[in-house]
Amino acid sequence: MTISFLIENVQLTDLPEGQFRVAFQFWLDAKKDRLLPPDWAIDPLSLPRPLLPWLFVVAIEPGPKRLRFRLAGTAVVNAIGYELKGKYSEDLEGAEARIERIYAAIETKTPYFYGGPLVWSPMNFKFYKSLIMPFGNEASEVTRFLGYTEFA
Repeated sequence: MTISFLIENVQLTDLPEGQFRVAFQFWLDAKKDRLLPPDWAIDPLSLPRPLLPWLFVVAIEPGPKRLRFRLAGTAVVNAIGYELKGKYSEDLEGAEARIERIYAAIETKTPYFYGGPLVWSPMNFKFYKSLIMPFGNEASEVTRFLGYTEFA
């Protein structure tokens, strides 16, 4: 039996030592005293280089909200077995629970940390951990997510 976990409104001390904390510190530094860090802060040139292969960016499209993958690092693509860039969340079979968690984070405007089986990929024998961090616009609406993921 695979054990899953979810930590909503995650704090730095909730995360394991290493790259998850580096990613979260980037989010905190971009956030400063705002409710959300600005979406323009997701700049590949400003992101910690060791994180890049394991990062992905999801945009929230206006209107009927849709989640679209804007970017996925090479390690993410290799681990799941296909390219995410340009895909919509509904294109990922078995990702319903993941999508629900993201919509909850849009509501609360807070990051979360999740670990569980990779059911939305042909590589479903794998376990993954993801840190999902919301970014927003000047009206404090979530417009993008930056995710850092590790696979086992």
